[in-house]
Amino acid sequence: MTVLSLKLNDPTHYTVTFDNGAQVRSTLNAVTDCRISEGKCLSQDEYDGFVYASERSMCMEHAVRLLSLRPMSRKELAKKLTEKGENRDISENVSERMAELGLIDELSYSGAVVRHYAEKGFGRSRIISELIRRGIPRDLFEEALEEMPDQEDKIDSFIRRRLTDPGDRKEIKKISDALFRKGYSWSEIRAAFERVGEDLNEY
Repeated sequence: MTVLSLKLNDPTHYTVTFDNGAQVRSTLNAVTDCRISEGKCLSQDEYDGFVYASERSMCMEHAVRLLSLRPMSRKELAKKLTEKGENRDISENVSERMAELGLIDELSYSGAVVRHYAEKGFGRSRIISELIRRGIPRDLFEEALEEMPDQEDKIDSFIRRRLTDPGDRKEIKKISDALFRKGYSWSEIRAAFERVGEDLNEY
């Protein structure tokens, strides 16, 4: 295959046209690394290598833009890149590379997730579910969970705001179920009701 033209779209991006009709969007880095120039003939392997290098380089730039908006885990970044149209395998490769470069710090990110959901009043099991959903490795989030603030004030406040009739079994069950959905264990819920003067053993 022969390169017919290199169209400079902006200082760092090109559209490379080949004699087979293919047009490849590429970057200055990929064009330079693969030594692409007008009139150059490429073997099939060289062409395939250039296409891959171009896609990966474009994906790297996309990843950096996404990470500049908010922190993510490797899994989240790969998923987001794929949803935006990037090749799945390249997205996963690029996500790993972002971690190697220090642009993804899953330990720091897991700590931020724990603090955020703890501040919103969620319990340990709900926070763990959120960490797993975001694809953060267990060994990292277990360390972050060790720094989780005590939630007694949060759970007690939740009960006091919603408990209008201490003698209403349905109301107490409704509050208990809501706390369970927020990620608190039954032992934590029972202890919280006792702190506010209710003994669930009576129900």
